[in-house]
Amino acid sequence: MPMDRDRYSPEWPKISRQVKEAAGWCCCRCSRPCRMPGESLEQFGARAIALGWGLELHKPGRFVLTVAHLNQNPRDNTPDNLAALCSVCHINHDRPYLLHNRRRKRERAGQLNLIEPPALPVVPAGLGLDPEQLQPPFWG
Repeated sequence: MPMDRDRYSPEWPKISRQVKEAAGWCCCRCSRPCRMPGESLEQFGARAIALGWGLELHKPGRFVLTVAHLNQNPRDNTPDNLAALCSVCHINHDRPYLLHNRRRKRERAGQLNLIEPPALPVVPAGLGLDPEQLQPPFWG
């Protein structure tokens, strides 16, 4: 997901680096090692081999370690909400949110979906008079 820096804390560079260092510069999902800033290819190769990776990393510059907000809220920088992910795992984590946001954007622009109805909350029957009975939302 493209990064909108205005939504992030001014401390984000420091926070993200701490998360990456705590993960040992490896992806928390697939364990793929990623190059540290200033690390030469030779140093990275030696570290990758020591971690049990070898020929799988035939393109070591391709995998960049990023930090994902697991709940998609860039203001929530609690340790439980942050994970060091390689670029592949990060986009796989964000994919459902990206698709949902894309669909919502089309709906706002007037391109409604005829296959599945928009996800709207169910309202109580009788406008809350009998909460035991539920009815579909009123389309007024």
